[in-house]
Amino acid sequence: WVANKGIVLYTSPDLVHWKRSETLMLPLVCGGGCETFWDDQYGVYRNFLKRDPNMEGLGCLPSGGRVAVGFETHEVFKTWPFNPVTPPVFTGWALPSVSCEGPISFPVTGLGEVYRTRAIKYLWAPDTYLAFIWRFDPIQVRRTELATSRDGENWTSLGHLGYYMGSDGSVGSQDILERKAQYGLVRRGNEIWQYTEDDTGPHGSGQRRCFRTRQRLDGFVSLDAGSETGRLRTLPFVFEGQHLELNLISNGEVRVALLDEGGGPIPGFTLTDCDPIQTDEVSHRVTWNGNSNLRNLEGSTVRLGIEMTQAKLFAFEFVDDAKSLLLIR
Repeated sequence: WVANKGIVLYTSPDLVHWKRSETLMLPLVCGGGCETFWDDQYGVYRNFLKRDPNMEGLGCLPSGGRVAVGFETHEVFKTWPFNPVTPPVFTGWALPSVSCEGPISFPVTGLGEVYRTRAIKYLWAPDTYLAFIWRFDPIQVRRTELATSRDGENWTSLGHLGYYMGSDGSVGSQDILERKAQYGLVRRGNEIWQYTEDDTGPHGSGQRRCFRTRQRLDGFVSLDAGSETGRLRTLPFVFEGQHLELNLISNGEVRVALLDEGGGPIPGFTLTDCDPIQTDEVSHRVTWNGNSNLRNLEGSTVRLGIEMTQAKLFAFEFVDDAKSLLLIR
């Protein structure tokens, strides 16, 4: 966003030398950064803009503060499609401010208003979009919340699980108050690296530092079981692949069954047949009586039934010997 100019696209062949597009991306004023990514699944560019809080009373906007408004386009070098508002909303700038020109993709929640979305298409799993939302709470502290999507448009907040990034740690002798995810993820082997900006004061008023965080591949959330056995059954799905692999930490025991569409057992692939799993791996291959080959069931509609004790399950996928394949369709 360029003050009194609107939202402008810059491109670069090398991330060093940048060229400004002659066409405005959007003739609007927004309350911060323009967060854009390419969605290869739908063949569109997506963008989320912060709508500032001083627009109460507009029919399309709920009360409560800052939200993020979504836009998309197939032609990134042309002005992006938007719905003009009549009359437009001006907040002291020469151009109108973002208000109702697009749908509200990220609303206010119990964790606070939206300051940034940091939304991306996740590269290492199909049909997966992640947003690392900066939530702005009533005392003006910003912390990161995780949200997920299967299509880049409809998002599910995981704020009920608490903040994705808390505010533990310190800078020098001062405790960290804000922890804000920066844009993008880096994969190194079976690790995901993510960078944060940490601050010892509210709203950027303290000492600020950038840090690198590390976690296991696909390790954003998990299904957890303690000393009491936990059980789950998936929805029906059709799979492709020869083997089932789990990303998990099992200090107790995990067993997996393949069930038919109605939830009935499939002979040879019951919980009793499953070889007990006690491991810490991102791609543990499940076996039933020593056999992992699921080729005869490929293309069938199945469910998974899983029993876990003292374990964390992060992800599962079906793979061939040669390469990973689509998990669910």
